[in-house]
Amino acid sequence: FDDKNNFKDERFPCGSCKRRIIEIEELRNFMFQMKIEMRREIFALRKEIEKLKKNRN
Repeated sequence: FDDKNNFKDERFPCGSCKRRIIEIEELRNFMFQMKIEMRREIFALRKEIEKLKKNRN
């Protein structure tokens, strides 16, 4: 019977779990930034397409 393992507080995960949680949060933040950048790119491309269509006519 190991007291240390049976009474672990779930709110404070072990070291490797903590690292994994931090990695996942960093990845999520990175993905969020990428999403924002992609939206900007799409918006810029739409404007470019509209400009080209106007010039064509």
